[in-house]
Amino acid sequence: MYKFMRIQEFAKQLFSDEKTWKKASEIMIGILEAQSPRLSDIADRMPGE
Repeated sequence: MYKFMRIQEFAKQLFSDEKTWKKASEIMIGILEAQSPRLSDIADRMPGE
């Protein structure tokens, strides 16, 4: 069966630095929500300015 893990937990496994894995998880969430390879679409879905 498939196993699922939260994006932040996955990012923690990839990056040891807390600041890095938090930013990486925000980017991953933006990519998944945008469902588009365009940087402008991804940036629109990410939190912040």
